[in-house]
Amino acid sequence: MKDSTQKKISDYATRWQLVRDFTEGARKVRDAGETYLPLAAKDQDPKAYQAYKDEVTFHPATGRVLSGLAGIILAKPYTVEAPNSVLALLDALSYDGESFADIVEWAIRETLGPSYGGILIDFPTGDQPVNAQDELEQGFRPMASIYAPEKIMWVERQRIRNRNMLTYVQLQEEDETRRVLKLVDNVYQVEVWRNDGLGYKLAEAYTPTRLGETIDTIPFEVLTPMAGSIHPTKPLLEDVAELNLDHYRVQGRLTYIHYWQSMAVLYVTGVEAPKPLPTPVEAPTVEGGTELSNRGFAFDDGEGKYDGFKVGGPEAWVLTDAQSKVAYAEFSGAGVQSLERKAAAIEDRIAKVGAQILASEKADAESETVVAMRQEAQYSSLATTTRTLSRKLQNVLRWVAWWLGEDEKKVTFSLNTDFRVSSLTDAMLANIRGMKQSGDMSDETFFYLCQRGGIYPESLTYDEERARRDEDALRNPADDGFNTDKADDGSLDE
Repeated sequence: MKDSTQKKISDYATRWQLVRDFTEGARKVRDAGETYLPLAAKDQDPKAYQAYKDEVTFHPATGRVLSGLAGIILAKPYTVEAPNSVLALLDALSYDGESFADIVEWAIRETLGPSYGGILIDFPTGDQPVNAQDELEQGFRPMASIYAPEKIMWVERQRIRNRNMLTYVQLQEEDETRRVLKLVDNVYQVEVWRNDGLGYKLAEAYTPTRLGETIDTIPFEVLTPMAGSIHPTKPLLEDVAELNLDHYRVQGRLTYIHYWQSMAVLYVTGVEAPKPLPTPVEAPTVEGGTELSNRGFAFDDGEGKYDGFKVGGPEAWVLTDAQSKVAYAEFSGAGVQSLERKAAAIEDRIAKVGAQILASEKADAESETVVAMRQEAQYSSLATTTRTLSRKLQNVLRWVAWWLGEDEKKVTFSLNTDFRVSSLTDAMLANIRGMKQSGDMSDETFFYLCQRGGIYPESLTYDEERARRDEDALRNPADDGFNTDKADDGSLDE
């Protein structure tokens, strides 16, 4: 067992934490304190810093971008084709009872967020049945375990039998337990190490088998947005999170300035300067800390007593010098406006980096063609990541099929990669209807164009819609609202 985390993985720990914290939102970021928001002043005490930190506005950009991108992928259902024995297990595929749909959503968010993770297909141990049917009846079935990037300690692979194959995987589990997956002489082996307070000791070692045969591959799928990669790459949302951090710190500076701007600062001219005092005297501090207080200055009242100017109530000042002046200083400074412009610019930049999930309210003077080209490029990048993830999740299901004795090549899985959101205008609908009626477009093509334009539900098939129309015509033969003049070929006659 390795004593430490592989450097190729540990180097990304702080980057994952940044993405996770800003994805979770304001409470998580504020709890991190000075990690993300420095002290407003060098002498700011803890209570003052807490009050200051709670006042800083947090822009929830990173979490919004992640939810938006995940929503685009999940806007249309993914497709699964597999033997019935595999489909029957998808409602509860993990030890915690998570369904395959839950695992898919988790994998999407991990791939889009920290852009790393793993799924292990675990096999039961002990006396195993001799055939697949007995395995199912006795509860011997494959189970999936998901691992966040922080739980993956080490991953190695080698080229074996002309294939790049995992040869060593080390995972950190709960309760001070580490699981080691090894490929030794083409045989998959598992070790479980536990910390007894004095260090990690080997607690269990076994060789998984299926129907009495050893396994020649480690059933662990590494989730990354890059095909063929087993080590972390730059998180897809890192740039968004970094901009989000910049925005948060700018808001911190604005908050501090606005606080001082709202504080009335009294000044007096034409009054004799106070005599030096043996002990410095300060006016009582206001809530929020001494550095955010209205300090006056003390003076000798002639009787050896030291006090300060009192304001309000029955107090009155008598100044004998006719040139004396009492006023409140008003804050002015162009720096505030520059900071506000910088915050707005960062928000706009976040919107663009986040694939326009946080599109600016301001209308850009761009043609529809330019906008469409930019969106197509963004969608192409997201589609590449989605296709890579689809293949990895397909491999997970193929492991399940293999364990059940099914032909794993019959298993296919695909996430949605059609991210364009479009609706048919009246003119477009009239155009394609005319093409169908003139014979230039098939009835089925017309149906799918309408479905893509949002007229028909995504889950509805062409045959189902035809059957519905037939049933409506039979139930309502006299209803002019339904078309009973069906074409000879059974098509939908508009």
